[in-house]
Formats: sequence, C-alpha cells, structure tokens
Amino acid sequence: MGNFFTTTQIYDNERMSKKQFVDNFCKRLAAEGYVACGNDESELSYILKFADNCQWVTITSEDYKDDMELPRKDVVRISKMLGTACVQTTVIDSDCAVMELYNAKGEQADMFVIGRADDYFGDNIPQPKESIWKPFLTESTSWDDFNNLKNGDYVFVEDGLFELAPVIGMDSRNIVFEADEAVEDEQTVFLYFRKADSKKEKKLTLNAAFNQVFGEALEPLGFIKIKSRHPYYVRLINGEILHVITFKKDNYEKDRFEIYGGVATIYKPLIDFDQNVDYNRTWMSPIRTYELNYKYSCDNVDLYYKFQINDNNSLLEAFSKALKQTQEYIIPVLDTVISLNDVIDYCWRCNGSLLYVYSAKDMYEYYRGDEELLLYFKLNDHSDMKEEYAKVKEFAKIKHVKGLRIKTRTLDMEYEQLETSRKEKVANRDSIYNDEEVFNRVMKEISDNKENNIKILRQYGLNI
Repeated sequence: MGNFFTTTQIYDNERMSKKQFVDNFCKRLAAEGYVACGNDESELSYILKFADNCQWVTITSEDYKDDMELPRKDVVRISKMLGTACVQTTVIDSDCAVMELYNAKGEQADMFVIGRADDYFGDNIPQPKESIWKPFLTESTSWDDFNNLKNGDYVFVEDGLFELAPVIGMDSRNIVFEADEAVEDEQTVFLYFRKADSKKEKKLTLNAAFNQVFGEALEPLGFIKIKSRHPYYVRLINGEILHVITFKKDNYEKDRFEIYGGVATIYKPLIDFDQNVDYNRTWMSPIRTYELNYKYSCDNVDLYYKFQINDNNSLLEAFSKALKQTQEYIIPVLDTVISLNDVIDYCWRCNGSLLYVYSAKDMYEYYRGDEELLLYFKLNDHSDMKEEYAKVKEFAKIKHVKGLRIKTRTLDMEYEQLETSRKEKVANRDSIYNDEEVFNRVMKEISDNKENNIKILRQYGLNI
C-alpha cells in the first residue's frame, strides 16, 4: 500500500524572508479574526516548511488526515488571503498525484496529473496548459522539460514529483513533505490559531483533553509533559530510565483513541519524542498488552476509547475512563521498573525482541537501534542467562494455563524454543565480548548514546 497525503505550495511573489512570511501569514489570519495560541487550544493548525533560495513555501496540517475536505478549503482560503498562487498536490496511493493550481482569487486555474493516472481517471486525464504553468518555469528549464517529467514512468509517483519540483522552482523534498515527519527546526514553523471572539463553548482537541485529564493525575507522580508537539508524559528514574505515557489517535476512525505506555533507557540511540507514537510503537505498548502480560487476561481493558465528536463532555469522559485503566494496568507496572535489570524483565513481558543480541559478525549490519540489547554490556553480563529465562518460562507457563497461548504450540515446544533462544543469545553475546573491535565499538556507543540522549532530554525539558 502506498502513501496518501496532501501538501500545498504557496508562491511567495514578494520574496519575503522566513520571518516576514510568517508575520504576514499571522497578520492576514488576524484580519479574519484569528489569534495565535498554543497547541492545546487551537482551532487551526499549520506547518510551514521553507527552503533556501526557493520562492515556494510548503504548508500542511496535522488536521488534514482527519478531514479530507479541509486541504481544499484551506488552499482556497490561503490563496485569497495572501493574494498569491498556490499549488496543491494530492498523492494517491503513491501511484499518481493531482496538482491543482489556484490563482490569487482562490479560483482553480488549472490542474494536471502525474503518474499512473489512467487507473483513476480512465481516458479523461487532465492535461496542463502551457500558458498557465510556463510563468513558473525556472530560467534553465523549458516546457518540454516539464512535459517529459510529467509523463515519465515512475514506480512511485513521489520520485516523479521529486524530479518535477525544481522545474517549476519548488524544493524537491518539500513537495512530498508530510505532517507526520515534521520536526520544528530552522526551516520548519508550527503555527496554531483560535478565534479571537468565539462566544460558543470552545471545542476541546484530543491533545487538550488528554493534557487536562492525564496531566492532573500524572504530574504528582513525577511525570512531566515534555516540550514536544506530541503529547508525551515522561518520568525519569535514576537518571537513566524513562517511563512514558501518551495517547494515539486512531488512523481510520476519528472518534476513538488508544493509550500507550513504555519504558526506554538512555543507552539506546533512538529516543525521539519529536515523532508521534506510531514511530515509537516498537517499544511502546497499548493498555491491552499490560493487561495480557501482567494480569494474564484480555477481557477488561478497552482496545479503543470512543467518544462523540464535537462533544467535550464525551471526550473528557473517554479520557477519564482511559485514565482509570491506565492507573490500574500501566502505572503499577512502570512503578516496578527502577533498575536496568527491571528494564530487561519488562522487555521480556512486553516485547522480547527488544532484547535480541546479534553476533559480533551481524551486530552492525542488522542492529536497528531501537532495541535495548546494549543493556547486557552496560551491566557487564557474563551469565548463562538461565535465571533470566526461568522467569520467561514461568511467564509462558502461566499463559498456557490461562489459555492465552497459541493452541497448536505445547508448553514443551515453547520451552524448547526458549532454550534454543537462550543458547543462541549467550553465544552471540560472548562473540561480542571475544571480538575486541566490536566490543570496544559497543562500549563507545553506550557512552555516546548516554551523552547524546542527556542533551536531547534536557531540550525536552527533563532535569537530567
């Protein structure tokens, strides 16, 4: 399955600086009755992406995934509001992309399709008009260049857009820019607005409701809401272990969400709270996982928490229910994870693959970086791991008794598989100890990761 997303390019006909453009954008929205505000209280949100020596500014929004009509409404509003041309690009399953040009009056002036258009448009494939697009061609490109690239055969339409963008003066990376990958930096600006004189009850966003309900409960327990546009609450333990709680909007149904919890250490390289929970799901788990692996049941926790859209009370009730289940199933578990050995026990229960140890030969070919395997070397572990695996076997036994394992696998079969895994892990670990070059690299990585993560976590607002 390919990508579906929409971005809009705003033509900066005045060649403003980034600050001038942002100030002008805010000023124009203010004229329409909107004032800048924080993320938690926003009614409109935008992400502006700039590029050096480029006359086009990319604009997108996290809200576009929830409302497929919103990008079209916005491009009309923005082109009229700023009095300039805008090009909206809609990618369909990475097969084709529709590029629509809007003039300064907010009217659609032209459109064309790049990629495998016949799958979606049949014989009625719209073609671009030279008189409309030619003014945007750069000095070094021609209309033939434009058409040759537009008609190219691309496995993924994003590749075609990447080549086509500079022909009309756009930035190749920004034309395929998605809100999910946005991180605030020198070229990326996040803007939030609300109506200045709204008389009706303000609609709560999911972020605001989560912060209102969970923040009040988690902050007395030592969690803080970190400085990120994503709603992570993080608790630091002994300067090296992170307890994390957040929520995830459902990708398909706008009226439901999930709660996730997780544990990480500063010795892994990939701690990134500038990404949403989808990016961190390799080490974060929904409440259902905690119920299954610590209470040995799967009947009492909601997989999703549902609410009525545009109903503040319903949304707050859903988060209140989620909080109660978080307090029952996640927080008591996190409270027990206070040492690095506790982290290993936790990973075994929630995601044992995070502890897989590669051999010295394969370590830096297959090591993803989101695992916690470096803990064995941080702890200078030279054991036979029998004690560790005995806990895992007991864990498996309870699940078999409770009927929570795959019925085609007997307990003896699972024990045999675990014993094979133990021997392999010990052998792989020892191969690293016995390879001076790889071992030194591992130890240096542990030290470097700690140093880098401390800097990053301080930027997120953690006192470490």
